[in-house]
Amino acid sequence: MKKFLLIIAVLSLILCSCELEPEGTEQTTAAQTDPTTEPQPIETTTEATHPLSSYQTPMVSFAAPAVTENHGGSLLEYTYQIMELLLEDPQVSEWVTLELINRTDFSATSGPQLLAEAKESGESISLSLFHTPARLDRGVLSLISTQVVSGNGPKATGTMASATFDLITGRKLSLKEILIPGYDAQVLSNAVIQALEPLASEGALYSDYAYVVSELFASNAPVENWYLSETGLCVYFAPYEIAPYNLGNVTAEIPYDLLLDLLRKEYFPDEVLGLVGNLKLSSNLDILQEKNHFRDLILDSNGPEWVITVEGAIEDLRIESADLMATLFASATLCQGDAIIVQTTREVLETLTVTYRSGGETIVIPLSSLL
Repeated sequence: MKKFLLIIAVLSLILCSCELEPEGTEQTTAAQTDPTTEPQPIETTTEATHPLSSYQTPMVSFAAPAVTENHGGSLLEYTYQIMELLLEDPQVSEWVTLELINRTDFSATSGPQLLAEAKESGESISLSLFHTPARLDRGVLSLISTQVVSGNGPKATGTMASATFDLITGRKLSLKEILIPGYDAQVLSNAVIQALEPLASEGALYSDYAYVVSELFASNAPVENWYLSETGLCVYFAPYEIAPYNLGNVTAEIPYDLLLDLLRKEYFPDEVLGLVGNLKLSSNLDILQEKNHFRDLILDSNGPEWVITVEGAIEDLRIESADLMATLFASATLCQGDAIIVQTTREVLETLTVTYRSGGETIVIPLSSLL
């Protein structure tokens, strides 16, 4: 029954994508280049308690349940996420998902080197690699990746990386590609320095931090350490680069309103619509027959299935694990015709937190509290 419903969900996503635009509300799509591809509005009988609560659109989502592998017997334990992206364009979904899968391949991490060290020392090592969406909307997926190694020293060590994708074309983006042609590198450098000023005024940064930032953007070398958040362009620096190790990675965020003369217009975020809705959690799978789109999040294949639905519509849904400190699921919007199936035990359910935006307010609650 579950596989049959999944097939229907995928077909409905490809063939029956729908979008209801409330009267007087203009839809904006980041990186949208062809307005003729916009889904056509359909009639609905949903009664709304708010002008935007009946908003409907094909689900754009990021699913990333965690799994653990053992390498070299029990010498190296590797925990990572099986990432999958679902978009309106199935081919772009496939392209980006393949890239995400490649990023977690054991051979593409520091795993082989760590395994060799574990074999030489005879001491076991734990490697964790988690990815969190800093921004997910119809045009952009920007991921922050955190790799943590423990067991081969007195303290765990962590490294940070990032990747940003254009979800209209499926391409991984460089910093220069999101900026306007002929942008002023000095203006961008000054904006980063300004964002770091609060830390500098506290004496937390090295005295030459501004010189390091200026040299970074003045050179022709590509800037790799950046991502897009919901509120701005973020540039981050590794430990020791502009500050002592105990400060960790230092991030400078330039708000979007300061990027009007730097950032290409298609990479500004979607408009916050102020959608209004309430989440529900149920063990009744029969309600899936009333849904147009749904996603599976299998955290424990031996556990029962729970269904998350919404009355109305909400924005920026996240399901996060307190134990793993990772985002397991994210969706740009969740609407009346959408559902998320979470398969897990009650014990794991108790460790999950759901975050979403309704009516412009951010709500953070334990997932189990919706029962």
